[in-house]
Amino acid sequence: MEIRNHWRRDVTLGEDRSRSRNPNLLANVALIRSALLPLFTRHFPERSLPEIREHLHSRPGHGLALLHAS
Repeated sequence: MEIRNHWRRDVTLGEDRSRSRNPNLLANVALIRSALLPLFTRHFPERSLPEIREHLHSRPGHGLALLHAS
């Protein structure tokens, strides 16, 4: 399951493009991204993950609001 989640985080959210090498930061960001993936599909059932990413790209606060509301 971890491999699938990592693949989804990487393809959808560009996880492997991170320039940070701080392991604590990377682990925390991975947790946030893992929490967001199921919320994306629940709140945007008619959109694909790349479409959701594009939608939230200009609204980063919306992703945080999804986390806060859940």
